[in-house]
Amino acid sequence: PDPGTRNRSSITLHAGSDMRTSNTIDIDIDIALASRDAEAMRHALASLPDEALHPAAPQLARLAADFEAREQVDDALLCRDLVIRAWPDRASPRLERARLYMRVGRMEDALADCDAAVARDPKLRGVAGVRAQAHDALGHADAAIAAYREAIAEAGK
Repeated sequence: PDPGTRNRSSITLHAGSDMRTSNTIDIDIDIALASRDAEAMRHALASLPDEALHPAAPQLARLAADFEAREQVDDALLCRDLVIRAWPDRASPRLERARLYMRVGRMEDALADCDAAVARDPKLRGVAGVRAQAHDALGHADAAIAAYREAIAEAGK
């Protein structure tokens, strides 16, 4: 887009309760969406405490979904990681990252995120299906069958 007409939406992250300019990072959402450099974003946000990411978590989740749709897996994983840093006690961001891990063949990581999601919310829907697919891909027949049964039972509720 033309820089003069580009939407200049931004999010501001504040490190701790100190609102001084030196502790504020502005991220232009349009630039982040167009970025293919996940490492640059990771570097820019790495020094922030996790709680400083909390206000940005919804935007980061939307960025992750957009990156996934564009097949920008590294950028999507970065955003999913940042959402989890911002919301460590929430289950659904871990399930979303587990689904992304599945897409890139990281089955063990997907299973670990499923376990973490269930630990945070035992009633979270969708975990059994991801577990089933991951176990199936890893050749864990008995675990896959059990998880598929659980997913079918969940779908029937």
